[in-house]
Amino acid sequence: MPSPERTHVCVLGAGGLGSLVGGRLAATGVGVTLIGRPAHTEAILRDGLHIDGIRGTDHVTTHLTAVNDPAQVRGPVDNLLVTVKARDTATALEDVAALRPRAVLSLQNSITKDLRLADCFGAPAVIGAATTESATLTAPGRVRHTGTAPSRSISVSSTAGRRRGSTIWSRISPPRASPVPQQHRSVRSSGRSCCRPR
Repeated sequence: MPSPERTHVCVLGAGGLGSLVGGRLAATGVGVTLIGRPAHTEAILRDGLHIDGIRGTDHVTTHLTAVNDPAQVRGPVDNLLVTVKARDTATALEDVAALRPRAVLSLQNSITKDLRLADCFGAPAVIGAATTESATLTAPGRVRHTGTAPSRSISVSSTAGRRRGSTIWSRISPPRASPVPQQHRSVRSSGRSCCRPR
């Protein structure tokens, strides 16, 4: 169970991408719970999460837990990250609605993903996000980082969302990447990038 003093991010859909992002967040000290298939979550609980690929290797054993049922998630959830297959979104969101996260974002490939999140959690909780990272599971408890690009994008619809989004995204993205959302302008502050609507 993540420490109550840490931000708790719950990843719904711990496949390749979800495991990569969740593992990298945990490696920075964020408390992460991965929700995935039993074989994968059991391997993580037993041996930690092994990451390899284009940005090197990592073996994540701290600040990370894994479950195969949303009902097993412990403690309040600050941020819910959705990475399930788009076709499974409706059922998956029903399963996690009771978690009541403070903020929710999706890295799925879908033009309606944020509308679905808003229907379930309310529009003020939704942070729009996208990624160019790709990853695949090579075995239970093992993920390979297979692709990246020099740009990232994130858009937000509220002041509260902007603060949450910039914090989450600065941890997910490599330091050299800057968010560049369409029809937004990038603003640098204290060494980090954030985005303000025009």
